[in-house]
Amino acid sequence: MYYYLGMIEIHISPLQMAARKGGPTVLKMLLDGGAKLEACARYPSSPLDLTIMCGHLEAFFCSLRALHLSLATKVL
Repeated sequence: MYYYLGMIEIHISPLQMAARKGGPTVLKMLLDGGAKLEACARYPSSPLDLTIMCGHLEAFFCSLRALHLSLATKVL
């Protein structure tokens, strides 16, 4: 996705946008659909970083649960 802020073009994934906006429902839908939590597109911050930086506690815990589940399935 491309977003324009004045003359600046920002590349950000749908998951990063959901994390930035703090929508845990959309975030969960994207993660359940296979979006990668560690993906950064061209924007330097991961979705997990964005939930923390923007102060979205509920979205952060949603992301953390998804990260925990993905790590648990890799170990098994």
